[in-house]
Amino acid sequence: MAISSDAEFYVVVGKAVSKAIDEVIERVFSELQKAIERDIYNGYSPQDYDRTMALLTAWKHEASGLFGDVEFQPSMLPLDPANFHHSSPYGWDIRSEIFDILEGGYGAYNAKLGKPIPSRPMWDEFIAKVDAKFDKWMRAALRRQGLVVI
Repeated sequence: MAISSDAEFYVVVGKAVSKAIDEVIERVFSELQKAIERDIYNGYSPQDYDRTMALLTAWKHEASGLFGDVEFQPSMLPLDPANFHHSSPYGWDIRSEIFDILEGGYGAYNAKLGKPIPSRPMWDEFIAKVDAKFDKWMRAALRRQGLVVI
């Protein structure tokens, strides 16, 4: 297709770049899910707690035009106070703070038995990995859309 105006250029290149951004956002989201699985869920396995696994899917991830976003959505986490899923029978809704709690550890859960929840940091490693690979991912995604990347 021959491009004959600035508007056509932006339409053609904009679509290709938007598709590339969408591909990279999906890659970032996939890496995020792997980090949560590895560092949060596999980092500590209590015997007396049934996990919801909802931290893997409580995210909005989208690309729109020339913008992409992966955003935690605490409201997508289920509230089940009786089973201490993101809340408690005492009225604490911790969905918005869940990653801070997991990152730092928490001593109150099952404190009667002396089993504190250990810290499970993941963000620094995840961000470093994405930072190190983002340029490569973006260049490859742009090439897959037929764009020449220097």
